[in-house]
Amino acid sequence: MPCAKMSKQKKQDWDAFRAKVGKKRTGNNKAESTGLEFLTVQHLSSSVKGKCQKYLGIGPLTMVPLKCEAMPQNIKAACKKHFQLTDMQCDLLAGERGPSFTETSQIKNWKVLHIIFSEPGIARPDASNQQHDWLHKYPQSVPASKSVGIEGKNPPTIHDACINAIKCNVKA
Repeated sequence: MPCAKMSKQKKQDWDAFRAKVGKKRTGNNKAESTGLEFLTVQHLSSSVKGKCQKYLGIGPLTMVPLKCEAMPQNIKAACKKHFQLTDMQCDLLAGERGPSFTETSQIKNWKVLHIIFSEPGIARPDASNQQHDWLHKYPQSVPASKSVGIEGKNPPTIHDACINAIKCNVKA
């Protein structure tokens, strides 16, 4: 609590600071999300690469001018115009691995937006389908009992192995 002898100017500064911190804590600082003139955009490749299945960056980060309201349609149109790829399909991603943004409310981090350009008729391959393609390339494994040639017996369990180990170590 400010002391009673504080000057009026200091008290006003303190109250302004307290209000600013309060807005920051509650997330009511809407001034940053409105009136965007430029967007920082990373252009990504149209296909995933590597073990992590990430889209690779093409070129440096780019400042794209945005002359209208920040909506996914307007952002895509501004990116198409800036990169001079008006005949390509543009997709706005949440990160280097996706998924796509469909609404502006989903975008929490406006620092860098990731975009992909692809041919108009070709849909972007879904990473979840690519993960399971390798399952169909290899045959199913055969149980150990059939591969060894044990026909009427079940293979020994861990319980049987433990009992056999105890019997061997017991001194009579």
